[in-house]
Order: sequence, then structure tokens, then C-alpha cells
Amino acid sequence: MLAIVLLCFSIFIQSCAKDDGISPENLEGRDGFSGIAAFNAIGKNSLILFIDDKQINKEGDYLNTGGYLGHRTIFPGKRSLELKTEGGEVLYATEKVFLSPKMYTFFFFGENKYESLVTEDDVIKADPGKMKIRLVNLVLDSKLKLDFKYLTSTVSHNLEDRVFGLNEYASKEDFKFKITSTDQKYEDIEIPLDGKDRSVISVVLYSDLQVEGDKKVIKYKILEL
Repeated sequence: MLAIVLLCFSIFIQSCAKDDGISPENLEGRDGFSGIAAFNAIGKNSLILFIDDKQINKEGDYLNTGGYLGHRTIFPGKRSLELKTEGGEVLYATEKVFLSPKMYTFFFFGENKYESLVTEDDVIKADPGKMKIRLVNLVLDSKLKLDFKYLTSTVSHNLEDRVFGLNEYASKEDFKFKITSTDQKYEDIEIPLDGKDRSVISVVLYSDLQVEGDKKVIKYKILEL
């Protein structure tokens, strides 16, 4: 009887750690649980995330460069975290205290030495007619500048911090973020933002090789939390 109880409890723990069917706004109301998401910007593919030696990705659902693993539920408390290659090489390892009912994203980046930017995520939907946007800068080898026009304002901001925002904008307004490399190491890019009403968005900047050739460029990914 005891063995059956222990087996059921073990299955329950694993299902909580891998549950990807719970939306972030529902996680917010779940006392006794926390949440973790991950983004890969380190230029390596087929990565696997482990919490307390338990695989968080579904089997075959690898984190490739520019890939995002949406929020999974985990139990709160001090947990060990490892990011590994498919072959088992540990690229990054740390410990973190997860609080309930908070949700976090680990943004993995770097080239020779890998590191992570950990954010506490605001997943409460914006008011009707609004959207929330934050900008996450994972580019290491150049100083970037943000410029955009919104309504009657012109905004210019040096991205010295890794995170810019979270700010609210009218969801019906179409506008663009222009990203400039101030040392001209990268070509400028524009990011169109035709927002979804009440959405919470992270715009992630990272550098990667072009699809063809060996030239590095700034890429972006828009994540809806």
C-alpha cells in the first residue's frame, strides 16, 4: 500500500513540473505553485532544462536558439536548475528560491561563459484597449538604442539595462521599435508592434548568425505571456 502511495505522489510531482496546459493568468491564482519559463539565446540548439534533475521540456521538445519554453508549474522553494545539451553537457547550473504564486523567466545568453537573466513576470492582463510591453536586451557585444514614435511622443532610450518596461500602450495603435547599434556593429532593425488587445508582451533582442553566411545580426522574438 505504501509503495502505491509513493508511486502516485511521484507521478503527481512530475506532472506538476511538466504541466504546459495551464495559462499564466491561471497560475497567478494557484496558491502553492510557482512557474518557470525559459528563452535560449546562447547560440546552441537542442537544449534541455532540468529542475531538481527532472526534465521540464517534453520529450523531443528542445530549446533551440531563439526558442521559448512557456511557463510550467513547479513547487515553490529552493530548487536546483540545469541547462544541458542533448548529450548531457551542463552549460549552466544554479539554485533559486521560487516563491508562490510568482512566475519567472530564465533568459539564457552568452558565448564563452553562459549566464541567465531572471525576470519576475507580470502576467496580469492589460486593461481593455491597452497592451503591456517590455523589452529584454540579451545582446552582449554592442550598445543598443531604442527609438519609436507613439501617439504624439517621440521616445529615445539607451538600453543600458537588460530590461526596459513594463509599459502600457494603446493596443489599437500600430507603431514600431527601431533598434540601433550605437557602435555600428550591427545593422538597424525595426520591430512592428500591432498589438493584441489586453496582451502582455516581451520583445526579446539577441544576436545570432544569419541563416546563410557567418555574419552576426540582431534578431528579435515577440513572446506573449
